[in-house]
Amino acid sequence: MSSRERIFATLYEAVAEPVAMTHTRPRLDDDLIALFEHNAQATAATLDHVADEAGLPDALANYLASTNQTDVGIAVAPGIADLFPALHSAPIQPDATHPGAEVSVTGCIAAVAETGSVLMASGPTHPTTLNFLPETHVVIIRTNQVVAHLEDAWVMIETMPRALNLITGPSRTADIEQTLQLGAHGPRRLHAIVVAG
Repeated sequence: MSSRERIFATLYEAVAEPVAMTHTRPRLDDDLIALFEHNAQATAATLDHVADEAGLPDALANYLASTNQTDVGIAVAPGIADLFPALHSAPIQPDATHPGAEVSVTGCIAAVAETGSVLMASGPTHPTTLNFLPETHVVIIRTNQVVAHLEDAWVMIETMPRALNLITGPSRTADIEQTLQLGAHGPRRLHAIVVAG
C-alpha cells in the first residue's frame, strides 16, 4: 500500500460513521403575533390590526390616507376582493388586472414569526404580479396564519402552486455605491393588516 493509499484509508475510516445532523430550531416566545410584528417592522414593513374582516376597508383607507395614496390605482387579488365592498363605490376600483396599479392588496399562505416574512402562492386568486409590480403591497394576514418557523409554513400549502414567494419587507438593494434603495426590484412599501380570529 502506498503512502497515498494509507492516508486515504485513514481518512475513510475516520469518516466511516457519519454524524447525524440535527436541525435545531430556535425556541421562540409564545406570542408569535408580537414576534412576527417585531421582525416585520425590523425589515421596514408597517403593520395595522383589525378585530375582524369588517374592519379591513377602513384600515386600508386609513393606511392609504396616511401615506398620501388616496387617489391611486389599486389592484385587489380576486381571492379577497369580496372583503372590500366599500371600495366598489369609491374612486378606487378593485381589479387584479389593473394596469399600472400603484397599490396591491393580497392575502397570504402564512406569516413566519421567526423572520417577519410572508409566504405567497401564485394562482388564479392570487396573481404573482401583485407581489412585485405595484409601489405598495398590502398583505392581509389572519392570526391563525402566523407560524413560528419557515418549516411550519410549508405544511400550510394545500396544493403546490406554480410559484411560491417568500417576502421579507419592502424590496431593497444596495447595488449602486452600497447605498440602500427601497423599491428597486419590487414594492417600496410593505404593509400588513393583521386580522384577529
